[in-house]
Amino acid sequence: MTFAAIGGGWLADLAQPVVVPCVTLYLHRVTPSAHARNSRTSRPPGALSVDLHYLLTVWAADAEVEQQLLGWAMEQLHLHAAFDSSVLSPDGGWKADEAVSIFPVDMGTDEMARIFETVRRPLRLSWPFVARVVRIETQDAESEWPPVVALREDFSQFRGRERTNE
Repeated sequence: MTFAAIGGGWLADLAQPVVVPCVTLYLHRVTPSAHARNSRTSRPPGALSVDLHYLLTVWAADAEVEQQLLGWAMEQLHLHAAFDSSVLSPDGGWKADEAVSIFPVDMGTDEMARIFETVRRPLRLSWPFVARVVRIETQDAESEWPPVVALREDFSQFRGRERTNE
């Protein structure tokens, strides 16, 4: 059995043979995380928090094998629905306090069919889920540039002064 993270190019390449049995993960949408919008962990601008929408698809020559593979993959993601520091490696840029949770989501048959129609492949047995909350750290602008020094003045400082045109 083969496991692969795939992109739209792989799906759309009809000449690309699918080695069966195979389980693929296709990232089909990235959305701002509604659950982390107001929970910045650092000073502005802070990390960008996103939800990753995946489609887990099984490829097999036999329907029974497809169903068994899908059931096994769903069970594994259900049993291991939180990825924390025991799974997320610092080599990948993950911090010790970060975690990613896996949640099944409802996706209509029409929406799923459109994904496969777009890449001209027949609809396959698939399971949609979301990896929530993935934080993408931003570059620290202060480390690259010296601090900006500015003076703020408000209009109260100018009251009572005469205006001159020079």
